[in-house]
Amino acid sequence: MKWFTTFGPVEVVEQLLRLGRRGAEIRAFCQQAGVRPRGYSRPLQRVLADFGAEASFARAAERVKEHYRIEVPDSAVRQQTLDHGRKMSGLALKHKGPAPRQIITEMDGSMVPVMQPGKGPDRRKGKTLLWREARLCMARDVQQAQGIYGATMGTADIASGVWRQTALQAGLHDQAFVHGVGDGAGSWQSGG
Repeated sequence: MKWFTTFGPVEVVEQLLRLGRRGAEIRAFCQQAGVRPRGYSRPLQRVLADFGAEASFARAAERVKEHYRIEVPDSAVRQQTLDHGRKMSGLALKHKGPAPRQIITEMDGSMVPVMQPGKGPDRRKGKTLLWREARLCMARDVQQAQGIYGATMGTADIASGVWRQTALQAGLHDQAFVHGVGDGAGSWQSGG
């Protein structure tokens, strides 16, 4: 089995143990190190997801090699980043502490540039620049400085659901007074 360290690849001889003649394999080294063959340790997963979220997957793989001297394929960076992103999107934070009496919440939109790939076999050619609206929501207990944030590039209906989720996570309940802030601007999208 080949492992990578800051000094380059290192060959590790791993002892495989078996429970009985046809029993399960025990990989003591893998269990102790917290890795599986052809897998990624939790710290390495975090590095891949962090770098993958900041730049292109190819650039993230280059940065991992530059910082840690570990070569990983672009596809591994992509897989780890998307897996961790999927897990994050399913998080539902529960409000901790007493129910707030008053909640401040707001939503605002901002136009962001988005590239649409070209048509044909080489989709890198003929790209088009579009502007899409990103909506950011915030909600917090009036006694708290830190808010709960949510964002979407979806429709107004989806944005309203995200806004409600942030308010619920900030402690929204039937008896709470809600102070909502918004600029009342109309929603618009260019090219999509």
